[in-house]
Amino acid sequence: MVRIYPKAYIESLNKKRKNKGIMMLIIPAFSFSLTFLFLSPILHESIHMLVLNSFNLYYKANLKFDLISGVHGLIKVFSPIDVIHSVILLLSGVIGSFSIASFLFLLRRKFHDKGFMNYLLLMMSFGFYLDSFFNLSVGDVGTVLQMFGLGTFSSFLPIFSFSLFLFLIPKYWKEVKQSYSLLVISNVKQTQVI
Repeated sequence: MVRIYPKAYIESLNKKRKNKGIMMLIIPAFSFSLTFLFLSPILHESIHMLVLNSFNLYYKANLKFDLISGVHGLIKVFSPIDVIHSVILLLSGVIGSFSIASFLFLLRRKFHDKGFMNYLLLMMSFGFYLDSFFNLSVGDVGTVLQMFGLGTFSSFLPIFSFSLFLFLIPKYWKEVKQSYSLLVISNVKQTQVI
């Protein structure tokens, strides 16, 4: 049985499919920005607060937002804290962000045949990784080095972080191209008219 559709109906379907395809590209890109500027820093500071709660320490957290640096926080600890707990506290945010990024990166493999979810999780993991690189180059890790009298090495952290970032960019770019092609292929499969 052959179905005959009016030309206007077919054109409206094609327009809807085209708009859906554009949105499937915009949403993951938007999720990267949202993850990098908001979600990752909030989770980073939340991990610090979880560690402080687990040590039964009193603290005051102050999260701020500005358009240039996104969300950033300052946590003031009122209880006495020893060196080991300080190191654990300071490194927990960076380690937690890397762990979340790695989890999202590995979780997207579960959706290898679903282009949109694969691409979305890849972009979110990239946002967490990028935020972790910034946290690695300044802030918590530098403070740990200064605690042990290695403050001069903290000036090398941005170079180390940037080198690590440059090492991972080709691998990420390869994954982005594969995820994008999966997204396009899955979008084409969904939009074929029988």
